[in-house]
Amino acid sequence: MLALFTILVIPVILGYSYNDDTNNAKFLYIASSCGYALIFKRRQLNFASCLTASAICFALFGFIAFMGVMFGSVVVKDKWNINDYQIKYIEERGFSGGPLMRYELNKYTKYSILIKNVDNKIDTDSVKTCTIKFEEVGLTFDKCQPDSLYLTVKK
Repeated sequence: MLALFTILVIPVILGYSYNDDTNNAKFLYIASSCGYALIFKRRQLNFASCLTASAICFALFGFIAFMGVMFGSVVVKDKWNINDYQIKYIEERGFSGGPLMRYELNKYTKYSILIKNVDNKIDTDSVKTCTIKFEEVGLTFDKCQPDSLYLTVKK
């Protein structure tokens, strides 16, 4: 189980993420299973020790979930897949204040299982133009015609 966890986490350490958004919960489940197995590997298990471990995990993960709610939410409003790229229009909302709207440009790897964040662009468009320019990569995206992704000349 520990070897599987290590193999699955290596791409995340290298800056990639999985195309499936639910993998963080899966990693947490695998890590907690490995931790439980390592802690109680050689002990005689009884009801009290299992109950204590369950209460500690419940309190720890409950606190983490509560803090996650307090920190805000991230919602993908729109998503486009063009060639080897994925563009997401994301709304980040904290516990107070208005939302931060941004565009996120991701590039798929060879097998489309892994994806790498290439550039982010904050939506400051008050006049509602159609083009979003990702300067770091040299790509321009036309959100009025979402099938168009074209290269621009880097200066």
